[in-house]
Amino acid sequence: MSDKQRTVLELLGLSRVVTPQVRHLVQKHQILEELADNYEPINPFYPMMDGLEDELQHAVAADAFTNLSDGEHQAFRKEWHKMRPDQQLKFLRQYVLGDHS
Repeated sequence: MSDKQRTVLELLGLSRVVTPQVRHLVQKHQILEELADNYEPINPFYPMMDGLEDELQHAVAADAFTNLSDGEHQAFRKEWHKMRPDQQLKFLRQYVLGDHS
């Protein structure tokens, strides 16, 4: 995530999109990912992570719609969708947890 992208998203209302619910989902995903990394041979955590990623995407979209004006929402959505879903998740993890891995 570039500093430019982060700045643009912050200007477009990122702090109003990353609500306590989104923060909780990011933290929950981080915990599941750590469990999945250390669990073999049959890993029950991957399906849980997939569902959580879907829930997180929905939460970000819903919070952006709810907490931003129409113009802010459109601009935020346009900038947000410039990233692939895996990049969005990595960005949220960095933003919420300060994780730079």
